[in-house]
Amino acid sequence: MKIIAIAGYITDEKMHIARDYLEKNTRQACGIKTDQVEVTDTALLALIENYCREAGVRNLLKQIEKIYRKIALQLVRQRVSNELDHESVSATVTEESGSGEFY
Repeated sequence: MKIIAIAGYITDEKMHIARDYLEKNTRQACGIKTDQVEVTDTALLALIENYCREAGVRNLLKQIEKIYRKIALQLVRQRVSNELDHESVSATVTEESGSGEFY
């Protein structure tokens, strides 16, 4: 039997996957419009380096989903209380995901 070593994704590949696929699909699944939330490359990089160090992107997807669920809840609460109906919700990675798991 031959063992084949398969390397995981590097940070640049994770950034590309997160930006082009994971973030967009999660935003749509949560019903959040593009103009309501802005995700910067710096925020994605911090998320990848401090919270998601596995070889794949499964935990990265879970963290992005967690952040978007919290943002969706904030938007619904603002809409119910009639505060800031059309303003964007600004959130940082540390506010939504807590302190980093890796330092």
